[in-house]
Amino acid sequence: AVLKNPAAYPLLEGRVRSYRGGSYVGNARLAHQGVGAPFEISLGIDEELKAERNTLDDKDVGAGFLSSTKHIVRAFRTKLTNQAAGAETIELREQIPVSKIADIRVDLLGKPTTAGYQLDGARGFVTWSVTLVRGEWRTVDLGYAIHLPDSWEVAGR
Repeated sequence: AVLKNPAAYPLLEGRVRSYRGGSYVGNARLAHQGVGAPFEISLGIDEELKAERNTLDDKDVGAGFLSSTKHIVRAFRTKLTNQAAGAETIELREQIPVSKIADIRVDLLGKPTTAGYQLDGARGFVTWSVTLVRGEWRTVDLGYAIHLPDSWEVAGR
């Protein structure tokens, strides 16, 4: 859920318990929110809507003969399914890396990325709004590449 703090006082950091139709759904963590501050919070899992994410591409390409740039390529496919009673609109938000260093560039790859997205480049959010009728499913693909100098080493792989 996306909302603004409706209270006349700040909401302190801590655990939030979510209920749906009188039934306990789960816990979420809330960061400190000032009066009127916008924030997002999870209201738990909706069993009628499913998202399955699979890796399509995960490769590191070293610098080539004419280039001193390494490329890290990642691509994912998310299958969205609606089993609700009627049509539902799903907001799918993926995150891509954001570089704050001039030597490193991150590009969204147009060919493997499903059209119709909104890009928040400053935060690295790629967002689609997908409407599905009951029983319908659709896939959404995301691809990006990280370009960095050959002299840089990638840890944790």
